[in-house]
Amino acid sequence: MKKVAIIGANGQVGTEVCIHLKEIDDLEVIPICRSNSSTAFLRKLGLNCKVADMEDPKQAKEMLIDIDIVIDFSYPKGAAQKVRRMTRRIISNVLRFAPPDSSFVYMSSIVAFGVHSSSPWVRRHVFSHTPYGALKRYGERVTRFLGIINRKKVYILRLGQVHGEIQSVGRKMEKEIENGHLSLPFSGNVHSPTVFCSTISEAIYSIVLGKEKPGRYTLVSNPEPTWRELYEFYARKVKKDLKITSSGYLGYRSNFFDMKSIISSFAKRNREFIAAQILKFFPDLELRLSGKYWIKKAEDEISKNPIFEIIKPKVYLGSPPGKRLKYISKSDLSRENEFKIIEKKLESIFSEN
Repeated sequence: MKKVAIIGANGQVGTEVCIHLKEIDDLEVIPICRSNSSTAFLRKLGLNCKVADMEDPKQAKEMLIDIDIVIDFSYPKGAAQKVRRMTRRIISNVLRFAPPDSSFVYMSSIVAFGVHSSSPWVRRHVFSHTPYGALKRYGERVTRFLGIINRKKVYILRLGQVHGEIQSVGRKMEKEIENGHLSLPFSGNVHSPTVFCSTISEAIYSIVLGKEKPGRYTLVSNPEPTWRELYEFYARKVKKDLKITSSGYLGYRSNFFDMKSIISSFAKRNREFIAAQILKFFPDLELRLSGKYWIKKAEDEISKNPIFEIIKPKVYLGSPPGKRLKYISKSDLSRENEFKIIEKKLESIFSEN
């Protein structure tokens, strides 16, 4: 039986992945948390939790004596410098004290590609545009470097937006469809860079079995559902009729410069000057821009009326770049089986109370 240690197991994703992995007979799942209080729910689920500060070399060494694979879901909180220091200590201790033939999986995010708020498209960017993305890039660099130094097999999984029965993003989406009308880019007919906890668990198991080669991978559902399919999945789950309309094209496709955003920002700051000094020479353009302005203003006024309110969720678009794991089975949202294991487990727990 393979022993799987999960750091940061009390987080939303870590907890749900623990539940899935516990259902696999030839795995012993060992959640590692910082305090006894944070293990309460996991213990209720029947998991044999350990309490340790993985930043401390002595405690880390004791925890990892006979572990086959370590999964790092931890996300330290605090100032950037402190968080980086904590991240490096945890990774360093794991790769230093875990058995020589063990593997290490660092859970990163597609945000590490450098995605940012001014463009919804998931593309590679030279620089990270968010603190979270910068931290994950740092964790990836530390993992790869220390993996080489300590001669350990390391895996980096860049997770898409994570969904599951106990994930907050699912509850958010259920709330967004309450009034039965959504407005999505391209009517939702574009790939969503998302992944379910069941797929993450399957990826871990394939790594445990030695099927996958060490390296960095992008982990999303196979096949990647469109946003329409995903929202319709949640609509069926809560038995809600849903209408999805188009909010048009968003963002840009350039990997380096957001020229549209720059021009738009400049125009907004200087609109009165432009209207006074430039548009007078282009009457047709002035008329078109004026028409667009009043249409937009009317739409904003209508949207303030609860009866006509249309929710426009902020979503990332497209299929993320990066190498994929080979041994990930296909998921089918139409079967609506993604949440069944978790639902049954939670039902059995709460029925005992």
